[in-house]
Amino acid sequence: MRFLEEVDHLTLGSLRAALTEQPLDAAVFVNWWHPQGGVPLMFIPSGLDSWRGVYKYPSLVWQREAPDQPTFVADVIAWIDEALAGRHYEGYKGGEYIFVEDYPVWVDPYGEASNNLVTELRQVKPWTYQYGEVDPYSDDYQHHFVVLVVTEMVEL
Repeated sequence: MRFLEEVDHLTLGSLRAALTEQPLDAAVFVNWWHPQGGVPLMFIPSGLDSWRGVYKYPSLVWQREAPDQPTFVADVIAWIDEALAGRHYEGYKGGEYIFVEDYPVWVDPYGEASNNLVTELRQVKPWTYQYGEVDPYSDDYQHHFVVLVVTEMVEL
């Protein structure tokens, strides 16, 4: 495990900038990318909240059950804009926190802190993900997938 300062990662501001270059109707997934290969794990983010590891940092949260609908680039941009406009977030065990542009973006289900850091954004063709088969040729999803990549666990 490497330390935060040793890993190239996206901050709240750089993630927003990268997302604005993508189609707003692109579906967003979080992917634990395995550099050695294997089946990637993919999840759909369901919001932005305080990360349990360090409450002042933002985390894209995801749910263990399949959501009713996809999350789109426009949704994630809206979450970030709300955060950068000064929204207060409650820490897991209390306290209020405001996120700023240079904070790293973590990924975990609410209440967990597994040290997963967003390291890059990729636009890719879809493949099978946790909730079932995605048809890359359907009218709804053709060429509209953005993946936020987590490549490793990071220590603070």
